Amino acid sequence: MSIIFFSITFLSNAQNPVNGILNHTNSYFTMKAYDSSYDDSSYAKIFYDGNNKIINFWNSDINYTNLKIGNLFSTGLEVNKGNTNDLALSLKSSGAGWGSGLQFENTSGNKYGIYSGNDGNWHFSHEGQGDRLVINSSGKVGIGTTSPDMKLTVKGNIHAEEVKIDLNIPAPDYVFKEDYKLRSIEEVEKFIKENSHLPEIPSAKEFEQNGVMQAEMDMNLLKKIEELTLYTIQQQKEIEELKALVKKSIESKK
Repeated sequence: MSIIFFSITFLSNAQNPVNGILNHTNSYFTMKAYDSSYDDSSYAKIFYDGNNKIINFWNSDINYTNLKIGNLFSTGLEVNKGNTNDLALSLKSSGAGWGSGLQFENTSGNKYGIYSGNDGNWHFSHEGQGDRLVINSSGKVGIGTTSPDMKLTVKGNIHAEEVKIDLNIPAPDYVFKEDYKLRSIEEVEKFIKENSHLPEIPSAKEFEQNGVMQAEMDMNLLKKIEELTLYTIQQQKEIEELKALVKKSIESKK
């Protein structure tokens, strides 16, 4: 058996290096604290699994492999903390740059990154193409933009099979209540002449400045359809009355 003296750094209050001993046997290395003040009888084993072509880092405290390096099931690196709430992997940066991150490179040489920025955001980037997705400190997600102003902000088109919107405003069925004050056609005509848009519908300039709140706009348009239905019903009643008067007038002349 050979003994190799080395220096290993444990996270302690003093943050000082602590001497350790690395023992080599036929199948594994055993690593434990050399300084008795840090020795709690725990130790770690480093061994190579030739069958699965992986290097294992085993922890005696939990009788579990914390870290595997190799190609078992095509996994290059596996970090397993076991059944605890502690961190399995922590990435930290002490520099003034963009902070900690990961970079992925495919066989075509394209590089993709996930990193924490000094702006307080999480960035998912494509090298040479900029950020693809950003999550800010408030949990707002931006796709195609680095400044999301809502829970999800997308600069570009969205393709979906279906979109469901939860309403926080009432549906306008109140239009059909008997006490609903329906504008007269003359009032609507006057409003249109003065404002060049329908009542309760934003102007083109307002659309351009503020965009469209989809749920609110859908309910406003539904309200206009329901009002238009009431106008149509009124109009049909007037038509029937006129038809009756015409018929009566014709019959009186016979």
